[in-house]
Amino acid sequence: MKNFKTFGIAFIALFMAFACEKSAENIDQYLSDDELKSSKFGSSGDKMITVPFKSHFYTEPAEVVPDLDCGIGFVRNTQVGGGEATHLGEFTTTMVFCMDTTKGLQGFWPYSFKEIGSFVAANGDELNFEIVSGTVWAYSPGDNPSYIAYFDDEFTFISGTGRFEDATGGGHTNSFTNFVHTDHNWTGTLTLPKGPK
Repeated sequence: MKNFKTFGIAFIALFMAFACEKSAENIDQYLSDDELKSSKFGSSGDKMITVPFKSHFYTEPAEVVPDLDCGIGFVRNTQVGGGEATHLGEFTTTMVFCMDTTKGLQGFWPYSFKEIGSFVAANGDELNFEIVSGTVWAYSPGDNPSYIAYFDDEFTFISGTGRFEDATGGGHTNSFTNFVHTDHNWTGTLTLPKGPK
């Protein structure tokens, strides 16, 4: 009986070692082609994956004041709001940018970010972003009476905290405003560590 128990334990140990070796050899077969093509190893050795990013949120001005640091004829516009996005869930946001008011009569308002913007998830993780420069364009009220202007500029993700540490990616803003309320539908891609941080 003792020999049978010893043999059984040895057999189970040999089987487990073989199973672990096979799963390590064939791990790629369990990843889809898209995951393999879009994955890479980050500097820390963590596996990174690129996924679609979609959001729907709003912002409203918290403060709009003249700012000589932005330039003569510019205002500093601080926007706050919130909404939902893939990989964030519900979030709040703050963004601060400089806006050129001198072109308004010509139907457009150039702007650039004064500070890095952030999306803050419910658990406190932050996904940071910026827009180097962009333009708010006049929008025909006949198209939608709720809005008088729109902007569709490139944004870039620039790291963050928690599960968004080392995140990269970006996309387009696709935003509509009446200068009191702005509706945003930002879309693009997000590259972040695969699995929990």
